[in-house]
Amino acid sequence: MFMLKYIDFHSRGVSLSFGQEHMEYFRRRTAKEILRLRAD
Repeated sequence: MFMLKYIDFHSRGVSLSFGQEHMEYFRRRTAKEILRLRAD
């Protein structure tokens, strides 16, 4: 998950502003996005 977010932030030219404490949020958000794509 960290690498996905690192690439995401880097590709948008945004400085890293997250840490380990944010990973659970990113995991849940990514899972919801994937499930939404599968449903469409």
